[in-house]
Amino acid sequence: MMPAISVINIQDRSYDLQTLESLTAGTVAAYLMIKGFSIDSIIAYSDSAKKDLLHVPEHILKRGTVSKSVAGWMLPDFMSMTEAISTTGFAGRIDEKFGIKEKDDKLAFIAALTSRKGYADSNIEMVEANKPSRRANQKYIAALAIRNYGWLSGNLELIGFNPTRSLINDLSSKALRELYAACDDKMSIAVYEEGNICVLQPAIASVPISGFYFGGRMRTSRPVYLTADTDDVAIQRAIEEAVTIRKEFNSSIGISVIYDHRIMAVSYTQKGVMQDTVRFIRLKCREYSDIPYHAQYAAIKFLIQTARIAEPFRTIHDVSLPEKRELPGLIMSLPYITK
Repeated sequence: MMPAISVINIQDRSYDLQTLESLTAGTVAAYLMIKGFSIDSIIAYSDSAKKDLLHVPEHILKRGTVSKSVAGWMLPDFMSMTEAISTTGFAGRIDEKFGIKEKDDKLAFIAALTSRKGYADSNIEMVEANKPSRRANQKYIAALAIRNYGWLSGNLELIGFNPTRSLINDLSSKALRELYAACDDKMSIAVYEEGNICVLQPAIASVPISGFYFGGRMRTSRPVYLTADTDDVAIQRAIEEAVTIRKEFNSSIGISVIYDHRIMAVSYTQKGVMQDTVRFIRLKCREYSDIPYHAQYAAIKFLIQTARIAEPFRTIHDVSLPEKRELPGLIMSLPYITK
């Protein structure tokens, strides 16, 4: 029996699919999110992340990260009745720290698990990553993995899946280079998104290693509307979600976004400070249709600021959330971003 992944209350949080990704680095989750699926995704690039987060046995990893066995072990336990997709492979330069041998160059394995037929079923496929660039291979393998799950589960919408849109705008793409430098493979980032427009995950998926080499998590839940509550309630909820996802994943930074209230919050630790530091921003947009382009850029810039002052890898301590009147907030008003 394959091991269960360490996910806390996934059923209670109403996710459609889990994605457990290595070489695709969150691209599968990003594409599915665009299609309207609620996702719980773990990105495990390094061998240590696969072992610690996905419970892939060390003796399996020693045989090589790119293998049918690793793709299978990355999936959840059959008894979990979870819908899941996993990917592992090599789509670029050879690097010994990934456990890759030359013969594995541009080779990938995609796996799927489903219970939509009334019983648990899974498959693992070997595919060739033959595109001209690493990023092109990531997108190609992600699309194949989604189609493979579509065939296995009988989901007609995904059987013919073909990505037709860019995951990120030009301005956000430039900001990602700053995030890559700020993280420098020392940070693990946990992302939680909620609302009708979820855009941060596609952006983060464009950073294939930094922030996720040691493991990262991204979540997109179904919208939980806050009825007639004030923004103060939404702010408190966003902060609680940022603290919660960082605590569950024990990551360097936890970030949550509630798009319907245009609020983002981060949770992180600093040297010499025992408790988490929490901050939030309000995103001001000209109109609702501007939110995706403002939010993607603002979220990345907010992560950059946080990554520069956060302390990498420290176990979270008990957090006492500040009172509403004490919340350390700021307002971010961004220039209009064109499509």
